[in-house]
Amino acid sequence: MDDQIAIATLIVTVLTVLIAIVAVWYAAKTLKDSVRVSRAQFFATVRGLMSNYDDVHAKLRPGGVWASDFSSGPQNAAEWARVELYMGLFEYCERLLEQGLLNQADFDRNLRYRLTNIVANPIIVEAKLRPPLVQYWGDFVQLLARCKIDIPSHSEKS
Repeated sequence: MDDQIAIATLIVTVLTVLIAIVAVWYAAKTLKDSVRVSRAQFFATVRGLMSNYDDVHAKLRPGGVWASDFSSGPQNAAEWARVELYMGLFEYCERLLEQGLLNQADFDRNLRYRLTNIVANPIIVEAKLRPPLVQYWGDFVQLLARCKIDIPSHSEKS
């Protein structure tokens, strides 16, 4: 009789452990899926925010009016404000990447080229990414470094 109780207890214990293992596995899978969904939502939000600056993006793209020659770029307060907000959005991306809320591979695949377009504009580089104002763009500069994008030197044509 004692052997039957011990065997029954062992069987119940083994079943309980198996159920716990399955529950932990399911919870881990659910958590992993939740993280993926959250990152995708962050990325979708960032993409949506980026679309608010399509005017700046279009001007900076190869063939755009600010990419056509060495002296093209923002010329008035309204244009500079748009550029600064656009760059500020990239600073937000740097903080999200730093916290692991945005995936680096997704960023590189979908948004990195926009950074190269910004630093290809010598007027923006000179006005914002050189002393004395570069000190105010720390997160932007950090994002450039994270993405292995160099700020062109004074002598380089961006």
